[in-house]
Amino acid sequence: MTHEILVLGAGYAGLAAASRAAHNIRRDALDARITLVNAAPDFVERVRLHQVAAGQDVGVHPLSASLDGTGVDLVLGRVEHVDTGRRTVRVRAGGQEGREGRTEPEREISYDTLVYALGSDAGSGGVPGAAGHAHNAASLGSARALARRIREDAPRSVAVVGGGLTGLEVATEVAESHPGLRVELLTRGRVADGLSPRGRAHVHRVLSCLGVSAREGVCVAGVDSAGLRLADGSRVDADLVVCNAGFGVAPLAAEAGLTVDRDGRAVVGTDQRSVSHPDVYVVGTPRTRSACTAIPSGCPARWGCPWAGPQPTRSPRGCAGTHRSSRRSPTFSSA
Repeated sequence: MTHEILVLGAGYAGLAAASRAAHNIRRDALDARITLVNAAPDFVERVRLHQVAAGQDVGVHPLSASLDGTGVDLVLGRVEHVDTGRRTVRVRAGGQEGREGRTEPEREISYDTLVYALGSDAGSGGVPGAAGHAHNAASLGSARALARRIREDAPRSVAVVGGGLTGLEVATEVAESHPGLRVELLTRGRVADGLSPRGRAHVHRVLSCLGVSAREGVCVAGVDSAGLRLADGSRVDADLVVCNAGFGVAPLAAEAGLTVDRDGRAVVGTDQRSVSHPDVYVVGTPRTRSACTAIPSGCPARWGCPWAGPQPTRSPRGCAGTHRSSRRSPTFSSA
């Protein structure tokens, strides 16, 4: 009987997992089939979204082109529910129908092995008013909306909240692409706090060169149509606010009954399998506070580009459901 492998999410980890599992299936002539579910027809280079937000064209990468010849069946839609008891996933077609892949209003897909690679969602960091009055660059749609707002409304000032890598990338890219725009970067801690003193000094020189003013140790109490309210009662007026206050974990893993940690991340073993559901692999950015996975012995790491590359590098026979003997444990970790 054909072993059904269902991969949810075609980001860096999901696309790599599907492609490499397909390679192993072809190489070893296994009786297995892979279905990849993604909300959009294109692969999103998440580490380049700050360039999109600044109005740059980073190109389009259709998933169909990446999967051509692999035998992977691409289904376009949003994952609504995972039923681990029945081993089914309910998928609803989103607003991306018709270009590539198969779309249906709603369908249920069965699996023998599930690869959960849905990653993280944009978070507001709990800043009041951010959801209604601030932009972000956490997704392709939101990055394009930010670029469109800058292009069409021609704001004179932009306040960027968050001094981590995402905030730095957005602030510097927008400032460089729009030299007439006044850009201010505000952060609760220190700008580029994770870098060495030499690295932080370099970042501050770049910010100064681009005309970006940086304010450290600032607590944002809220966002409104006129800018930012600070905890000390003062204000920062801005025509446009970009809030990069972090990412959140999608609730689907917890709702599906997978064992999760206190932050909602699925808990996995060293083989990337759910500790509660061995037929479910959870792959993505390891050990980050916003990742979908949480290795039990790992400490949360910072979100950043070093974690964004394709991480599943081998998908052995076990994932494909073969009955051949193998001493190697199924894993999606790096070789």
